[in-house]
Amino acid sequence: MPYPGLPEPTIEPGNWMWVRQIGMSETVKAKQHVAVPPLTLAAYGGSLPTGGDPAPGEPYHMLTGGDAAFVSPPGSPEPYGYMPPIRVRTVGFGLLPAEATIQISQRRRGDGSIVPIHAEVNYFMMPDKTRTLPDTVIEDAFEVRVIQVKLDGVDVGISGNCRTVRPAPVTMIGPGYTAPGEHNQSNEDLMAYLDSLDVESYFDPVFGGQLTGTIEIPPFTGCTTQSGDDLSAMLTLSASGPGNRVVARARAACALESNFNLPPAPGDYDKFPFPEEGYDNPPWCREYEPNELIPYPERSDS
Repeated sequence: MPYPGLPEPTIEPGNWMWVRQIGMSETVKAKQHVAVPPLTLAAYGGSLPTGGDPAPGEPYHMLTGGDAAFVSPPGSPEPYGYMPPIRVRTVGFGLLPAEATIQISQRRRGDGSIVPIHAEVNYFMMPDKTRTLPDTVIEDAFEVRVIQVKLDGVDVGISGNCRTVRPAPVTMIGPGYTAPGEHNQSNEDLMAYLDSLDVESYFDPVFGGQLTGTIEIPPFTGCTTQSGDDLSAMLTLSASGPGNRVVARARAACALESNFNLPPAPGDYDKFPFPEEGYDNPPWCREYEPNELIPYPERSDS
């Protein structure tokens, strides 16, 4: 308390920080892309040396990474672990206009604690501070729940137990990068260098970037309407399957100078309190501007 449900850190020492993230996901069967609006994550991250002191001229071996949890929007069952609801529009059975509102959440252990999004990568740094990170690979799975279904504009009163039969597996990869030594004399230098690059060209578990991959949507179950109709088969036919592309972008993790090492509190899902009054805030600790949101792909004639 007052941060109930946040996961225990797996990489220590480190710090609790704020991360601002946006995303885009494809539903292949529905031929739709849905945008994830800017949301705040509570992240615990850090870097530490591995392997001891190197021989003269040899690189330092390091590990960097951390864990992240969504800050839930109002109305969610728990204060952490839930994304804002997302609307997906499609055509049921190829005939009936349909709209489903889904909510994606992180898995939970038997004791109710969150299974965090975990990212870590071993990298090396040369004596001149040249920093080389390989690709970051994240493998996870998320709970997918349907909280509302409209058919031809009419809310059918879906049950509260409409969900995929199992968590939806996702694999994402973030491109590795090399930062020349003159750009890695401090964290500020490194973040300024990364901020000058195309965001699609790099990812760092602490300093942000872009992750790209796919999510498999399992079949749906428990999707019964108020009238007793089971729409599980329709939702499965309309949306379930592999190869659905996902993109996630994250800014560098930032800490409040006045409350260092404190994560976002419950309810801070849409807040990002930078800059603070009297805080000389770097440009990467900021909101996403409208022109920075991930654009919808152009539709093809096919």
